[in-house]
Amino acid sequence: NNLGMALYEKGLLQAAAEQFRTALDIRPDYALAHTNLGVTFSAQGKYAEAMAEFRRAIEIDPAEPAALNGLGAALEKSGDLDGAIVSYRTALDLNPDYTDAAYNLGNALRVKGETDEAIKHLEFVVRNRPKDAGAWFSLAVARETHGDLDKAIEGFLKAVEIEPKYFEAHNHLGVLYQRNGHLRDAVEQYTQA
Repeated sequence: NNLGMALYEKGLLQAAAEQFRTALDIRPDYALAHTNLGVTFSAQGKYAEAMAEFRRAIEIDPAEPAALNGLGAALEKSGDLDGAIVSYRTALDLNPDYTDAAYNLGNALRVKGETDEAIKHLEFVVRNRPKDAGAWFSLAVARETHGDLDKAIEGFLKAVEIEPKYFEAHNHLGVLYQRNGHLRDAVEQYTQA
């Protein structure tokens, strides 16, 4: 399993999958290896295979939030947003401090139009991962969708402060500045996008 993780982190997904399978040949009830194989399949775009591995991991260890979070991500990528939300919520019920599941749940709820709850989860993420530009961006988009444009601008600014070449954040800032009549600021953001 450890060799599989090292290969995964190097981007050698096929080799990583082979190592996870080898670990499972030795120990078929190794929930973490099923989870890691599911993550690898997801990274390869093989969502049906990923869901099967995550479900097997959950069958072995129902209290494994990483498998539930991974299942949620695979369900979401497969178009089952409601199933994904259930899976993310279950992961958070098991581990309320699990920021990856909170991030995924916040984004899924935003897509579904449930921005109040999305904002709550994404605020939790940025409190716990203040240097995560993607989390700030997601929170800003949720706030923009909710109509809180000043807070959205704050979030986009934080995202570009952390990651100065964050194209999407600069673009959103440009749109918001242009909408508010701040054309010079809009042009500056568009130029950086």
